[in-house]
Amino acid sequence: MATPKKYPVDIRPQGRNGPRFRKSFSTASEANAYKRHILEQYSTPQPWHRQKADTRSLQKLVDTWFKLHGINLKSGHKRKTELDKVVELLGDPPAREFSAKMFTKLRAERLKKVTPNTVNHDLANFRSLFNELKRLGEWEGENPVAGIRRIKIAERELEYLDKKQITALLEELDKYKGSHAALTARLCLATGARWGEVATLRVSQVRAGKVHLTDTKSGKNRSLPISESLQKQIEDTAPLVDGMNTFKRAVDKLDFKLPRSQKTHILRHTFASWFMINGGNIITLQRALGHGSLAMTVRYAHLSPDHLNEVLNLNPIAETSS
Repeated sequence: MATPKKYPVDIRPQGRNGPRFRKSFSTASEANAYKRHILEQYSTPQPWHRQKADTRSLQKLVDTWFKLHGINLKSGHKRKTELDKVVELLGDPPAREFSAKMFTKLRAERLKKVTPNTVNHDLANFRSLFNELKRLGEWEGENPVAGIRRIKIAERELEYLDKKQITALLEELDKYKGSHAALTARLCLATGARWGEVATLRVSQVRAGKVHLTDTKSGKNRSLPISESLQKQIEDTAPLVDGMNTFKRAVDKLDFKLPRSQKTHILRHTFASWFMINGGNIITLQRALGHGSLAMTVRYAHLSPDHLNEVLNLNPIAETSS
């Protein structure tokens, strides 16, 4: 006598670590119906398994980010202030309602008062905030601003001081007796260091013909060679006292037309520009400036005396020209 045919069902609807269901039926339709029933039952979470809606405000999310991550960043307090400003302008909505549409609408309004660079910075702040909260398990949804594009900004010519301006500036700073602004400016011009990296330099940071920078923007230490005379001046003067206000007064008196918010930073641009004009290597410049990416340093490449010289000899009518 033939054994009746059986239609087995053997499934784990929640994966290999979930419950297993095994059963046999006399008809295929019964087996399929049972399989659908199990899948439907386990694909819909029970009320006690469902995740509660996130009721936090956007400001609360920013505060959580700062407490768990931002406070440990070198620029964490500054970034939180920038995030707080945008949250205030948005009216501090529930975090779950914050969207790309909401951000871009505010961005359009802000562009009437601030630069594209500022709103791009805001975008980067919020992208980073949601990405980090996801990594920390503090945000379950998607990053609401992940798909927003930065506003493209036309590259502008970098400003730097010519030789006459450098001489005039140092002579003016030397008039402020008792201030360390002149020495700090010379350090910036000689090494490309940021003002904040050397403005309070200690004697222990200068040895063996080099200045050793520790409190840098990137958080990475770097050492830069300096002349014997500059080393002696530092050793005779350090620890330095920040003379930024004196520097600003000198620049204002000389009436230099500098980009907004770049009074001390012009020294760094001046170092980098003259480094390339004098035939410096772009990779060496990257290391001296402490740029994490060569893309930041390439802005100065066109100042090199041999920049794109191949154009002269390798163009299609070069032979005719000669």
